[in-house]
Amino acid sequence: MSETCIIVTDGLKGFKEASENVYPKAMHITCTVHMIRNAAKYVLHSMKPDFLRDLKKIYMVQTIEKAQNAELWIFKK
Repeated sequence: MSETCIIVTDGLKGFKEASENVYPKAMHITCTVHMIRNAAKYVLHSMKPDFLRDLKKIYMVQTIEKAQNAELWIFKK
């Protein structure tokens, strides 16, 4: 491998720090599944189905602008 551009991890701080040491130019992002699981931990069980359905409307869009519009709509609920 000549150059690593993107590193996807589960969001644990140790992985990010280690990857920055080995691949300082690489962009680090957190896996979508792990971001969703981490966010859902803070939602009441009874509200999770609605929360996850609304969250999907944000992460499935094709542009940042559409995601921001979806996010604004969801937080007004």
